[in-house]
Amino acid sequence: MSEERQQLLEQKRKRLQELKQRRNGQSASVVEMPRPKTAVDASTQTTTENSNSLNLDSYAAPVVTSSKDQPLTDNRQLTRFDVAIQATTDDTGHTRAGNTEMTATRSISTKKEISSFDLNEALIESVKLVNRIQINKSINLSETKIESKTNSAFIKRTLSFTLDRQIIDLDVSPHKEGQFVVCYTKSTTDNYDAIVFDQVSDKLLPVNYLSCISVITKIRFDVNNTGRIIGSSSNGALCIWEIEFAALIQSPSLSTPPSFLTTKREWQPHLDELVLLQQVKVDTNECILTLSKDGVLNIWSSNLLNKPKYSVKLSDEASGVRIKDAVYLGNDMFVGEINKRLLKMVLVSLDGKIYNQELNLIHEDKHSLVINSVESIGKDMIISAHSDWQLRLWKEGQTAPFKILSMFYVAKHIVKRPHADYQFITVGLFKQKYYVDLWDISKKLYSPLLRIVEETDPPNFTLLDQRELQLGGF
Repeated sequence: MSEERQQLLEQKRKRLQELKQRRNGQSASVVEMPRPKTAVDASTQTTTENSNSLNLDSYAAPVVTSSKDQPLTDNRQLTRFDVAIQATTDDTGHTRAGNTEMTATRSISTKKEISSFDLNEALIESVKLVNRIQINKSINLSETKIESKTNSAFIKRTLSFTLDRQIIDLDVSPHKEGQFVVCYTKSTTDNYDAIVFDQVSDKLLPVNYLSCISVITKIRFDVNNTGRIIGSSSNGALCIWEIEFAALIQSPSLSTPPSFLTTKREWQPHLDELVLLQQVKVDTNECILTLSKDGVLNIWSSNLLNKPKYSVKLSDEASGVRIKDAVYLGNDMFVGEINKRLLKMVLVSLDGKIYNQELNLIHEDKHSLVINSVESIGKDMIISAHSDWQLRLWKEGQTAPFKILSMFYVAKHIVKRPHADYQFITVGLFKQKYYVDLWDISKKLYSPLLRIVEETDPPNFTLLDQRELQLGGF
């Protein structure tokens, strides 16, 4: 092997000497180009006895440009080698050879700065091309203030009167158009607790003042008698006023006996506030059905309030059910003996559950919170407003909700439109604005048909008669 390597090195030296002689003998101009960088990946050491070996580390092969007299001879062995061998000699005369890898320098292209606007435009164009999206209008995400406008087409007329007391309840007369009665909270300066108003030439005129010992919590016009008003007080008493236009302030002409004077013998007195006032007829006699929060149900004659015709206690202490609201669904006329099963009702308890008149659970939603209001809107269907920003439709025979309607405000009141199934009104508050919505779920289920937005006083009650919607506030 050593002889073959020596022969190879001898051949290389001869070739280099020939190249030197040829370079010295040529008259062409020499242009020196940048030398490519060389790197040694691996080295192989060989030994030789010839001390005249050449050091090729500092050798750079030039590029020769021919002159006019002598053509350029292209000898590729000057710049390209099939096998690159680097040979070095040390002081002792030994020769080293190694493989080298030629690396060419690349010219670095100049970078052009791209603005963010051009970059965004290119990105939008690429998205449109890939997804085939056509952008017609840009979206401005900046916060804008939108002023709420009242739907004036929904408001037939607005009437106001001076008032420095809070309204508790209101009712519209079924006999005379433009007449309604309003009851207020107690006052230390005024002796009246309710006022009967008449509308005369777009003005409200007080025609009767009513008073009561306790706070009036519910007030209604008698549907059978044009000159009679029925009400209930905070202590569970039932009161009847006979309207006399000549009187200035009127006290109740009839009232139920106080509970502390009543012994629990034949009937159950109301010991708590009434949640239901319903006029019915028993054997053609005009009567009033009352239900209190403690679960006591009584049916009174409109002409005699000292003793009820029918009395029963729906709940007992063991059940622990406290009634918050109630809706009467039974018949308005009874013949013969009265049975509790005939008095079909829907009772809302404080725990958010719905019971029937026998306190059997009929509707429940484990995810629901407090029920604010309940109303019957059609055959075998009721609706309830909850504090979790939702309305729930309940169908008879189904414990779970039939439909759940989401809202952007908490509905406080629900009132059914008379003689129109599946139509009702909701009233609620959101961000100091008061919303009154008219719904018709037979045409549009998940959103109302019309809306009123008020930014002044909140509606404290809502009523619908056969002609128009009645709203009351503070």
